[in-house]
Amino acid sequence: MTVLDWVNFVHLTGVWALFNVLFFLCLYFKSISRLRKALVIAIYVFFLIISLMPLIIDATTDVFCPPDKPNCPEYDRDPIVLFEGYHVFALVPVIVTLLILGLYKQARASPLKLSLPWLKLQAAYPEDPQERVPVYLVIFAWWRMIGSVAVDEAIFAFGQGILLPGPGYDTSTTLRLDRNATNAVGDGPFTASLRLVSTKLTRWDAIYFTEAASRGYVFEQEWAFGYGFTKLINFFANALQRTGAVDHAFREHIAGILIAHAAHGLSVLVLYCLGCAIFSGRQGRMLAFIAACLYIFSPAGLFLSAPYGESTYALLSFTGYFLFVQSFSPSGASTGLKDALIPLGGILCGLATTVRSNGILNGLLFLEEAIRVLYSMTGGITFAKSRRLFAVGIAGVCTGLGFVVPQYIAYRDFCLNSPYTHDGQPRIWCRRTVPSIYSFVQDHYWNNGFLRYWTVSNIPLFALASPMLAIMTYSAFWTLNVQSDRLTGADRLLRSLAAPQFILAVLTLAKHHVQIITRMSSGYPVWYFWIADLLMKEYSLVRLDKKEVGGQKQGSYSSMAVTYMISYAAVQGVLFASFLPPA
Repeated sequence: MTVLDWVNFVHLTGVWALFNVLFFLCLYFKSISRLRKALVIAIYVFFLIISLMPLIIDATTDVFCPPDKPNCPEYDRDPIVLFEGYHVFALVPVIVTLLILGLYKQARASPLKLSLPWLKLQAAYPEDPQERVPVYLVIFAWWRMIGSVAVDEAIFAFGQGILLPGPGYDTSTTLRLDRNATNAVGDGPFTASLRLVSTKLTRWDAIYFTEAASRGYVFEQEWAFGYGFTKLINFFANALQRTGAVDHAFREHIAGILIAHAAHGLSVLVLYCLGCAIFSGRQGRMLAFIAACLYIFSPAGLFLSAPYGESTYALLSFTGYFLFVQSFSPSGASTGLKDALIPLGGILCGLATTVRSNGILNGLLFLEEAIRVLYSMTGGITFAKSRRLFAVGIAGVCTGLGFVVPQYIAYRDFCLNSPYTHDGQPRIWCRRTVPSIYSFVQDHYWNNGFLRYWTVSNIPLFALASPMLAIMTYSAFWTLNVQSDRLTGADRLLRSLAAPQFILAVLTLAKHHVQIITRMSSGYPVWYFWIADLLMKEYSLVRLDKKEVGGQKQGSYSSMAVTYMISYAAVQGVLFASFLPPA
């Protein structure tokens, strides 16, 4: 026997032992009738006999060989061939079919409980042999040796992943649904599926978003969550109710999920258009396409599908950026039509700010453009320059209003309409020079502040966030070396887009819950362009840098970045669905 044979023997023995432990634990910890236990054991023993006994007999004797061919090869052993044919074409399909039907059993079980019939079927199929086969029999051999087991395991894992995870250690989602439920017992299969999906995706901050969308802002801490996004959820939830499509306690959840998915899909298209507007030629379109594909695999992961503001923020910001970039003409001349795009971009950036407060950093684009136009006026004031400056000013004001308007609404509700607390004094933030409820909530309820998050217990969270912080920082400096054949100043536009991204990374590292950078980063396009550029360099499609860098080093950067994105998105999705940190 070779080393691989021994490894395979140990592997099979270990798998067989573990499955037997699982099987007997199922019998031991479930108080079922003796008759049912006896039936399960009988089925299991029968399966072992028909599966293992022919192999044991064949391994220890020559009984299956013809009389004139002792120690004959396997293909001469007719009973073994018959046994294998029966096993592959009869037994395995039946087992896989039963496992598929077991999904129905599991679906009918309670959310926190395994379906024993399904689990016992799973425990009764622990095969995974090793053989060498001709090339022309690879597909058949794969199914016989691995494929059927892989399908079996995939079905079992799929059922466990979808049907088993319960509400998690925080039951806020289910408590809200139970409180507002009207006819949960009589839900049909479609409604029950919607309830299940909405429950799994409404985790962490999504509870605040959907609750505020349902009954408005009641408590101070709720003002940490985007006012614009909750109003958007409320609008679509009411529309769903009026049309009769969804008239249930979880309609806000469904509305938020639909908005997130629609915004995520549209963001991919807008990011592609933005890349094509910045980078020229066929290579520019290729870079834009790769960047759009990378956005699909953003480390934000499941947050882009849940009732969170990330995908909506990305859509509004990307569209605002695109309109801003389109306001530059190839000739460099300012026209009325081009300048009209700037306030539209500012309005979209303002709406993005109502969804996520970090959208206020988008105002840097318009501030930089205002400074550029003002500097150009030192050479002479013209109507075109004045018009563009006015357009940029309007855009900046619109972006700022996206932050100021929700603050004023909160100030009106807490400081003007209800000016006194139980001790007869106004709330402390109402008495400040700049009465911002957002700043107060972040400080008082969420403990955000300079270096407050820098504790030993948070080291793992810094480790999780550090790759994304490095990517956002490095890609911001990358824009200093990017050049383009376009006459619209693509290098300067990229630097303008990189400034909010870089400042966000620094602020998050210094004073925020650092792990949220993995989802906040999804709304900033520069780092997608940077990784896309690295991937194109790795495959020698284009060179956009002024400085040539070794292909091996560039390839390692791109491989590490993409691996991190996909790996973190997958892990984070599992943790999110199970209501586990980081969020």
